[in-house]
Amino acid sequence: MRRRRFCILLVPEDNSEVKHLQATSSHVRIALLVFSLLLVAIVFLTVQYVSKAKDAAALARLNDENSYLQDQLVVLENRVSEFQVQMADLVEKERVLRTMTGLPEIDADIRKVGVGGHGFEEFSDPSSSLKEPASSLNLVTADLDQLLRQVKLEKKSFQDVEIAFQNNWERLEHTPTIWPVTGYLSRGLGPCIDPFTGQRRFHEGIDIVNRVGMPVKVTAAGTVAERGWRNGYGWVVVVDHGYGYRTTYGHLDSIEVRKGERVNRGQVIATLGNSGRSTGPHLHYEVRVNGQPVDPLKFILPDVVVD
Repeated sequence: MRRRRFCILLVPEDNSEVKHLQATSSHVRIALLVFSLLLVAIVFLTVQYVSKAKDAAALARLNDENSYLQDQLVVLENRVSEFQVQMADLVEKERVLRTMTGLPEIDADIRKVGVGGHGFEEFSDPSSSLKEPASSLNLVTADLDQLLRQVKLEKKSFQDVEIAFQNNWERLEHTPTIWPVTGYLSRGLGPCIDPFTGQRRFHEGIDIVNRVGMPVKVTAAGTVAERGWRNGYGWVVVVDHGYGYRTTYGHLDSIEVRKGERVNRGQVIATLGNSGRSTGPHLHYEVRVNGQPVDPLKFILPDVVVD
């Protein structure tokens, strides 16, 4: 069977020779096939390009959202660490209140119900949250759960303290709870080197430094058991508060109360001085329970308003 031929005439505009192109039906079919393949390829590549452009836009949007969420996670981590610090301060105040009311301290194992976590140190590098946001979120969630449990524990503890205050109001009136004088703490309870002898000895109270003449206040209601000069202490006042409590105020400049006089918490009983074996103006303050020296800092309530 004779192949069908096609003739294509190319007519130039300048009246030059007309060119004749001949092609068989096979050539035409091949050309159409190639054209179809090129068209399909162009359509496919166009669809792929549009799809990738959409994916890139969506990925950029997700990256922006992810960066925002990571920033918010860092903020949340820092807030949680702040709450942990505040909770630690609250726990310390609650321990002091329990000491004041004679309640036993909460067992360490029980406190573990509401404490723990990775703490502030792990929040110090914000980039750590960006590297593993899911892990950081799990840590924050765990810390929040622990804080909520500890809040419940502290709420119950403060309820116990409130009841103890109500049941022991008279005793608490005679329990030391305030700073005896303003100033800064220069020495605490415990072993120290005697500045006069160079020997190691036990310091039975705390030293609060300030200028001579500052008012010294009694830290709880009681009766003046001693006033006068005592070797080492200089001018001193000792107050018997009952319930086994006694406080001592040493190195005074002047004394404003008499022996046997009843005093109330916050009453000025003397002025700060530099008498006795003293290297400079300060108040030596002691708290004794049943004759034994205890840390006076445990008997100073925070933010107490003196009546």
